[in-house]
Amino acid sequence: MAGRRDFKGHRASAHGKSPSVNEGLRRSHALYRIFLLLLAAACSAPESRKVAADMKATPAADPAAAAAGVTALIREWSAAGAEGRWSDLKALYADDPDFYWVEQGRVAYDSAAAAAAGVDRVAAMNAMIRSDVDAIAVTPLSADAASFRAHTKIGFVSTDFSFNFEGAFTGVAVRRDDRWRFLQGHLSRFDPPPQ
Repeated sequence: MAGRRDFKGHRASAHGKSPSVNEGLRRSHALYRIFLLLLAAACSAPESRKVAADMKATPAADPAAAAAGVTALIREWSAAGAEGRWSDLKALYADDPDFYWVEQGRVAYDSAAAAAAGVDRVAAMNAMIRSDVDAIAVTPLSADAASFRAHTKIGFVSTDFSFNFEGAFTGVAVRRDDRWRFLQGHLSRFDPPPQ
């Protein structure tokens, strides 16, 4: 098989097809995948137009007001835990079917009720919490929704255990009943820089 060549003098591959045939097959497969993507896009176009129209109908956000509201929400989250204001902390989570809270890549809470139960567990530990949040950046998505990112440091000490956390705090906040609340939250540790 090693000495076998096609009609142009190219060495044949292990399965007997020349490089030019293999190249033709790769191009055919690529064109087929492009065709499927175009077909899928064409079939979903009416829905896409509806979503685009809905987005245009959404009132424009006041970037300064959204930034101030979400920044206040994040600062209240940090202060309420550190000050042991557990009821205030539980009120910061949106009671919404789309709520979720991720910690270290895993869903920690899939509802505001589950997050509130987590706050109750922390309160029962008589834990001391230290929390600092800085570098807050807010991006308005609509009049009543905004994404955010921040840097946070959390220290947690109880009689059972303690931990320190430093990392990224990201998520989406929504304004409900004229108050900003967390719809989605995500906390992940920063990896140390490579050596």
